[in-house]
Amino acid sequence: MNFKFYLYLPLFVILVLGAILYHPTALKTVIGYGLILVSALTAGFFLIKDYFKIYWPFFIQLILMISGSLGLFLFLTNSILRFIFIFITAAVFSYFILNIYRLFYQPRLSRPHILKNSAAWFNFFIAYCFLVSLSACFSQNPLGFKLYLTAIAASLLLFWLNFYFFWINSQEITKDSIIFLSIISLVLGEIYLAINFLPFTYYLNALIISILFSIIINLWVKKNKESSLLTK
Repeated sequence: MNFKFYLYLPLFVILVLGAILYHPTALKTVIGYGLILVSALTAGFFLIKDYFKIYWPFFIQLILMISGSLGLFLFLTNSILRFIFIFITAAVFSYFILNIYRLFYQPRLSRPHILKNSAAWFNFFIAYCFLVSLSACFSQNPLGFKLYLTAIAASLLLFWLNFYFFWINSQEITKDSIIFLSIISLVLGEIYLAINFLPFTYYLNALIISILFSIIINLWVKKNKESSLLTK
């Protein structure tokens, strides 16, 4: 596999989003987003296809990362913020792909536990991007059907991110842990929904829940690790 493989997709994202930013139209946005999503699906599959059975969560995380970024980019109204966010997205995406690539194809260059150590930051990035997008959708019709869709979507997203964090940290996925993850995700989803009724911006709503989510899951994993060490 070409050693520059991990560079292609982030550069493609920069070019496509830059073209959309230069002269935004609905048609250009739809085509550009379609190209990016198809490219991400294809690149992600070929990146981990030989290890898919074990490392499939990387593929899901990769798709959520790019999808969340595209959602947030859509609702950013300031051109300067959009320009900055393009490069932030490309940097995060490139860093994630690079470390997966090295894990599979350049193990001598792979830094131990780098994906574990950065998982919390990746989860925060994905949660924030998606929750901003959901808040923006929610505000368009706060008492309609989107009210329920927002709560469900937020809870499902947070459940996956919780699951991924457990998985990447080699935590055993038991019935108790699934119940815990479900409860935490539902509670955070309800809190997120309630916050949307407060006179805050999309960005502050998403930031509050993303920080709260990160604190809870980090404390839970840390507690589990300490318990495991004590029982050994």
